[in-house]
Amino acid sequence: MTRIEIFYSNSTKHDISHSFVKEIITTALHALNLQNQADVDVALVGELSMQKLNKFWRGRNKVTDVLSFSQFDDKKGAEKFVNPSDNVLRLGQIVICPSYVNKQARRVGNDNVEELKMALVHGLLHLLGYNHEDGGQEEDKMILLQEKILKLLKNHVG
Repeated sequence: MTRIEIFYSNSTKHDISHSFVKEIITTALHALNLQNQADVDVALVGELSMQKLNKFWRGRNKVTDVLSFSQFDDKKGAEKFVNPSDNVLRLGQIVICPSYVNKQARRVGNDNVEELKMALVHGLLHLLGYNHEDGGQEEDKMILLQEKILKLLKNHVG
């Protein structure tokens, strides 16, 4: 089995365990047949922090559920990641705003846990280079993968 390391921080009052997050990310990466060792950083933040990040990085002055910072993307003003020779794929960081995820779950009639799973999977797919912003086949491919992984998670991760 591939080694997957999850670096986790939670600066919110939401009780979301490191083991839950790791199980979601690990299951998703295995469903995608990732063969490399991988590192993923997951940070849970409040609405103000998320709004500031979204404004700075995407020019959108509003809260969002998830942002992804892939080591493979060119971000404005950001230094390139160093690629060590240890064969570990360092994917980048997923930032989640749990309070916004919960609001979104209520808005669409979804369970908070299922909505959190969706945000984590969505963020992970962005780290891996999938994009829905431009629509078309890329969006279709990303959404199909997301649905496949979420179905697997519904059956195996509580």
